[in-house]
Amino acid sequence: MAPGHQVTIKKMPSTGAKPKAKPGAWHGARGTWPTTADGQLIITQSMVSSFVECPRETYYSIILGLRPRLESKPLTRGTWIHSLLEERGKGGDWRALHQQLTEKAENETFEEETAGLARECYNIVLSYDWVHRNETLTPIAVELTVERPMFRGKVLYRGRIDIIWQDANGDVWLGDHKTHASLPDWRYRELAFQHYSYLWAVAQAPGYKALGLPQPKGFIYDYCRTSAIHTPTLTTKGKISRVLKPSGTTLPVFREWLIENHMMSVVRGRDLLAIEDPAERAYVEEFLVTLKHRDYTTEFRRDRLVFSPEQAERQRKSFVTSARRLLTYKWDDPDCVERNLHACSGFMCNYKDLTVADLMHGTSEIEQRTRYVTTRDPLSYYPNQEKQNKSMASNIAQAKKVRNKK
Repeated sequence: MAPGHQVTIKKMPSTGAKPKAKPGAWHGARGTWPTTADGQLIITQSMVSSFVECPRETYYSIILGLRPRLESKPLTRGTWIHSLLEERGKGGDWRALHQQLTEKAENETFEEETAGLARECYNIVLSYDWVHRNETLTPIAVELTVERPMFRGKVLYRGRIDIIWQDANGDVWLGDHKTHASLPDWRYRELAFQHYSYLWAVAQAPGYKALGLPQPKGFIYDYCRTSAIHTPTLTTKGKISRVLKPSGTTLPVFREWLIENHMMSVVRGRDLLAIEDPAERAYVEEFLVTLKHRDYTTEFRRDRLVFSPEQAERQRKSFVTSARRLLTYKWDDPDCVERNLHACSGFMCNYKDLTVADLMHGTSEIEQRTRYVTTRDPLSYYPNQEKQNKSMASNIAQAKKVRNKK
């Protein structure tokens, strides 16, 4: 959900003349800040978390509203997988959507890059679908935007929840899809603002109340590991390469590959191998058994987090304190905006070139114009991502349908 409009406060060069101000005074953010139609400031958990990690990144992403013009592969992958899981959560045909995204990517990127990325995203969601085939969580709504006023109504908190589930006991869980090359430790998310702020928001959010659901029991981080599921290959002698081990693929990916290469047929719902070589057939049979019974928690994991009232209060204090610092931080002198050396020099920083240019040359305006685009939507995490407003009526209808089934 994009803000109603943007409010221009002052011209914002990367660096330059500093306004005369009383010591300690805050004159509002120079540049622009996301607002509602009536001028109410908007903040998100991502803005607060980013500020705690590195004020400099918040300066570029929120105060200036910059996003990289060219998408990096991890962000493209994340957007792609999120879209497929969203379609799955709605009960739609994610394979058909994948085909559409593949054709779109082929027209906008190099073919060799698109093919590899498309195959990886397909393998991940195909495997995800199989791993969670017997799940007891029923999707209720997807991509729900929730809002709650803060600081006596002067600020509006806005968040977008990837998915809302209801379990067999009727308990509701908020969920967020995460893609990582290495699945993070439990503590990494347990200490984060995200799940607390979403749970806090839905307690009063009109969008959530319209679904007619009880207050959520907790939050689920829904992990998918990237670069971990590979497609088999054939040797020059026509045999399956032994380089790929069962730990490097999944049963549905291996099975589809066998069918595509005419090594397996499906007859009346039964899988029948079509491999004449006895040794090769025995190898494939053993490989299939291993894949069927192996543990996939190294590729897919769901962490459930539930707060006690005392834990929730401690998170609330921490979140509100950081949000207040974000809003009262002195942004009007760019040279005084702090850099977190660890964050700015790491591979996760999207603005490394800008902070170096500002420090070395006093301006990064050329880099901003050539390498970045501007957005005023704080929920636009991925560059160039076309995010349409989701139909509340669709989510409400889906919630009613699930309740009627129960």
